[in-house]
Amino acid sequence: MHHLIAFGCSSFASLAAATLTVGPGMMFPDITSALAAAAAGDLVLVAPGTYGAFVVTVPVTIAASSSAFTVTAGATAAITIANVNGPVAIDGVVIPFASTTAPAIVVTASTDVHLRNISVDAVTNLVGTSARAAIEVGQCGAVVLDRVTVGTTAIRSAVTTTPDGANDGVSAVRFVDSQFVLQGCTLRGYAALPGGPYGGDAVRVVVTGVFTPPSAWLQAGSLGQTLIGGSAAGRGGNCMHVLGGGLAVELCNNHFLVPGTGGTLAGGTFAINNDGGVIAPGVGRMIPACVFDIAGFATAPAVVATGATLPVAVGDFLGGNACVLAMSSGGSFVHAVPGLFGRLLVNLTEVAILGVATTPASFPIVVPANATLAGLSLTFQGVLVNPNGINGLWTTAPARVSVR
Repeated sequence: MHHLIAFGCSSFASLAAATLTVGPGMMFPDITSALAAAAAGDLVLVAPGTYGAFVVTVPVTIAASSSAFTVTAGATAAITIANVNGPVAIDGVVIPFASTTAPAIVVTASTDVHLRNISVDAVTNLVGTSARAAIEVGQCGAVVLDRVTVGTTAIRSAVTTTPDGANDGVSAVRFVDSQFVLQGCTLRGYAALPGGPYGGDAVRVVVTGVFTPPSAWLQAGSLGQTLIGGSAAGRGGNCMHVLGGGLAVELCNNHFLVPGTGGTLAGGTFAINNDGGVIAPGVGRMIPACVFDIAGFATAPAVVATGATLPVAVGDFLGGNACVLAMSSGGSFVHAVPGLFGRLLVNLTEVAILGVATTPASFPIVVPANATLAGLSLTFQGVLVNPNGINGLWTTAPARVSVR
């Protein structure tokens, strides 16, 4: 256990730098002007209201100061994150998405990006849009979508003018040559236009070999996760669809998977290269099950106030195992760590060890009454020691918490 502690300990007080406030009567009237003044590591707190599109080019946290704020998309994406070696966190946003010239969110060539508590509301049909998805991510490492929803109001139809090959369906999320985690999301692909050939996918992954290794971890944890494909007269959209090859993918716990209907070919839960998830007549392909996630869950409230006591619980399927609770600000997707069996979201460069107990365990964590902590996104993850008599260290599903 001592080698875990050697990762280092950080304090809550060290996690935030300068705080910039946005809104009526605040330091800045809009998010763009706040970002122009922000330095790496700063926190931008945004008051409720409606704001114009913005571009992030430095590692910052942009978070709602209380309830979610709204960002509108126009000729450009509502939120663009480009060429940032993170961490970048966007937390607490509603985007009414009706643009035919750009996605709602674009993330390119960046690492350690966290999109959290974001709702992309598809408020209209998109006829002839240049976007391939509501959220597009390309050539990125460690991108986490946590409690992100796409398509919240009604089922919408769309067709893109920039198809993936022949596939002109518009997906909820599209990843190109990237490493990503989905946790607690609800993602609905667009339906095809009447008579259209392709429905959109909930999650579309394009692998070209430019960025390696591409990987996907669909980690619902205790939250549950819903992936819905769009319907079409031709081929229905898939819950998850891979174009290309070489993607390492795992699906863990509590998923609700609904492929789209199709007149020619129904969508599948997991499709490769437009096959509808069918590997033989009457035989559907399933997303590969998560073989690592047998340790259990870490759970916590979604939002906690400064000065409050935050209960973090760690359980495992059989119980009675020794557990170390680790925490970091933000976090990153770590594929494999020597001595650990599983996946990590805590950031090993700034891990705080918060306690040791026997599962099931509850850790009361007191968040200091420090206003500069507001807006932080904290990641908690349990590490079980020799679980169920098997030598080694095993990770639990992580819990992520916003400080308000």
